[in-house]
Amino acid sequence: MFAGASFDMCTFNAPYAVEKARAKFPCVEAVDPDLRAFQRRGGKLLLYHGWADAVVPPEYTVGYYERVKQFVGACNRILRSAVHGSWHEALRRRVRGNNL
Repeated sequence: MFAGASFDMCTFNAPYAVEKARAKFPCVEAVDPDLRAFQRRGGKLLLYHGWADAVVPPEYTVGYYERVKQFVGACNRILRSAVHGSWHEALRRRVRGNNL
C-alpha cells in the first residue's frame, strides 16, 4: 500500500495510513459484533484463533465472540475454536499445504 521509492518513514502519517487501509480493505477490520443480518440469511461462522498468536492476542477473539453472543444469543451456527500451539497465519498455511 505504501510501497515504492517515494515512501519516506520520516513523513509517515499513521492516521492517514489507517484511513487509507480501511477504505481499501474494509473487511480486514471486521469488529462489528452485530451479526444478526448474517444469522437471518442462514450464515454460519467458523471462528478460530491460534492460542500462541503473538500478533493478535487470543483474548481479542474471545472478547469478540462474547460480544457477538450478546447480539445473536446462544447459537449453534457459530463454531469457536482455539488452536493450541498455533501462531499467526500458521493454521492457514497448514490447511493450504504450505510449509512454514
